[in-house]
Amino acid sequence: MKKPLRRILSALAALTIALTFTLHAFADTYYTYGGYTYTKADGNNIIIFAVDADDYSKVSFPNNIDDNLVYAVGDFAFSGDEKLTEVSCENATHMTEILAFSFENCKNLTSFKLSPSVQYLGIGAFDSCTALTSFDWADCQVDEILTQTFYKCTSLEYMELPDSVTEIYPHAFAGCTSLKEITIGRNVTEISDTAFKDDDQLTIACWEDSYAYQYAVDHNIPVRFLHEVKLGDANTDGIVNINDVTAIQSQKAEMISLDEIQLLSADINHDRKVDIADATLLQRYLAEYEVDFPIESMVTR
Repeated sequence: MKKPLRRILSALAALTIALTFTLHAFADTYYTYGGYTYTKADGNNIIIFAVDADDYSKVSFPNNIDDNLVYAVGDFAFSGDEKLTEVSCENATHMTEILAFSFENCKNLTSFKLSPSVQYLGIGAFDSCTALTSFDWADCQVDEILTQTFYKCTSLEYMELPDSVTEIYPHAFAGCTSLKEITIGRNVTEISDTAFKDDDQLTIACWEDSYAYQYAVDHNIPVRFLHEVKLGDANTDGIVNINDVTAIQSQKAEMISLDEIQLLSADINHDRKVDIADATLLQRYLAEYEVDFPIESMVTR
C-alpha cells in the first residue's frame, strides 16, 4: 500500500473506517474452506475474516486456502475475539497486510508472530489487546507504525521495532502503561509527540546521535544506548568457547560482575537476564547441537 494512501487512512476517524467496513460487508462475497472464512481480493489472493470453528485459541494462518494465497487479515476480522490467545503468521509467506483494527480488543491475546512478508499494519490493528506480552516482528518490512496500532496494550513491557520502520504515528503506543523499553533503530526519522503518551515507565533504547535519541531528550524520556555485540562472547575476548560458559555461571553465582557489554553478549535468549538458561544454550551450541539463537554473530542489543 502506497505511503500517501496510508497517511490519508491515518487521518480518518474510526467511525469512517467502520462505515467503510460495513459497506464492504454487504458488497463482498464470503467463502468458507479449510476452517477459515475469507473474501477474494485480486487474482488468487484472499483476505481472511474469521476462523470457522467452535473452539479455538491458537491460530496459525496457512499460506494458501483452496489454492488461493493468503494475502491479508481483514479490517475488524477478529475484533473483540476473546477466544484467541496466540496467533502466528509465519507460515503465511505471501501475507503482506494486517488491516485496520484486525485484532483490536482481543482481551486474551498474549502473543503474536508476523511473517517476514508483512509490510503493513493497519490503524488500531492491536488496539486494546490488554494481555499482549510478546510480539515477534520476524524481520518483516513494516515501515510505519500507524495511529493506535498498539494503543492501550497494557501488558506489553518490551518492544523491538524492526530496522525497516521510519515513522511512528500519533498514539501508536499510547496508554501502554507497562511498557518499560522500546528499541528504535537508525532509520526512524519522525515520531509523533503523542506516540508514547502516558507511558510513564518507558526507556527508549536507541543509537547515540540518532533521531530517536534527540526525540527522547526533547520529551524527557530516559535513554539506553544500543551496542553491537558478539552473541555468546560473555568475557568479550573475541572468541566464543567454554570460558564464556564459565563466565555466565560465575555471574549467576555472583563470583564475578560482568559489565554492560558482557551482560548483553551473555544474554543468549534475549530475556533481559543472564542465568543458567543462557549457559545451557551456549553449552549446547559448543557441543554442536542446533539452537535458535545466532551465537557468534554480531547482534544489536
